[in-house]
Amino acid sequence: MMQYIDTHFHTLHMIQKGFDPKELFESLQQEGFAGGIDVGTHHNDILQRKNLLEDIPGVLLSGGIHPGNVGRYPFDELLSGVPLLVEAPVSFIGECGIDLYHRQDTLDEQMELFALQLQISRDTGLPVIIHSRDAEDQVLSLLKQYPPASGGIMHCFSSGITMAREVLDMGMHISFAGNITYKKNSYLREVLKAVPPDRLLLETDSPFLSPVPKRGKPNHPGRILHTYRLASKLLDISVEDLCQQVQETFLRLTGALS
Repeated sequence: MMQYIDTHFHTLHMIQKGFDPKELFESLQQEGFAGGIDVGTHHNDILQRKNLLEDIPGVLLSGGIHPGNVGRYPFDELLSGVPLLVEAPVSFIGECGIDLYHRQDTLDEQMELFALQLQISRDTGLPVIIHSRDAEDQVLSLLKQYPPASGGIMHCFSSGITMAREVLDMGMHISFAGNITYKKNSYLREVLKAVPPDRLLLETDSPFLSPVPKRGKPNHPGRILHTYRLASKLLDISVEDLCQQVQETFLRLTGALS
């Protein structure tokens, strides 16, 4: 049976969309789901996610504070939460970064929060998961100031080839989500083809960004196979080979495969 990895999903958000995680992941395992990353968005969500997922083989946890939290919570609370991201065992720091699509008025605070999480990544040696939306210059500036010691993942990549080359030169991996299947995103499909095989990852960002033909419906990791199928066509390799390639890249990033 073909096995596949989903490098970015949010179990707590999937629950809010009506999914039962135990039932869902048990079902997906029968269909080839081999794991991935359940991604944090707030410092107080880690233990809950750990308890939900500790019996799911192959699922790793990240600890991060999403930039969208700036302006929604007291900023001092977010800053004081950064050291708590590693109180429970996590394999990644993130998702963290800068989002100027939704909030431009909080840029200074977003940059401060992002810088602190990059420093935690450096201090712990954990790879980082980065959210970048309409903030290429700011994200690149901070990555140059605080280069992650163990690299990381540019999650749900939505920038152009210039940004891709910049982050690849920094040792980062690039992960594409279901939006590569959207008709308007032909530029993203071209970027995907330019990413070296050993730096290419795929994700769902569940429960968001369902790929065509499930667009508009709540997403889950099993729907990543639509994304794998399109990517395999773009790269002119079989779906099976792409699944194996992504899994090996993911395992090398986590240190499980030397």
